[in-house]
Amino acid sequence: MKFHVQELRPEVLAFALLMEQRLREKDAEWGGSWKGMTASALFTPFLSKAFAVEKGIFHGKMPYTEHAIDVANYAMMIADVSGALDTTEGNGGPGWEALDQVQMA
Repeated sequence: MKFHVQELRPEVLAFALLMEQRLREKDAEWGGSWKGMTASALFTPFLSKAFAVEKGIFHGKMPYTEHAIDVANYAMMIADVSGALDTTEGNGGPGWEALDQVQMA
């Protein structure tokens, strides 16, 4: 499905920007290292972060928002290495290129 970036729901765009911010925070440590990994290798850290979200929600053990962002990033990585993402230029339609102009908080 193709659409304009401007058509993204505000919540989706806000969460995607948080995902990107978190990935950039980890770039010095990991970079795009998931690209050489398998989906099965990414599954364990995905589950670990999901468990941290569960603990935060049901046991009040920690703030869990950051872990929720990590879960989403691992899900994206699994989809990426599985070949499920179309990242060709212009995939998002007009406005896709403008994403680099968005400022993150």
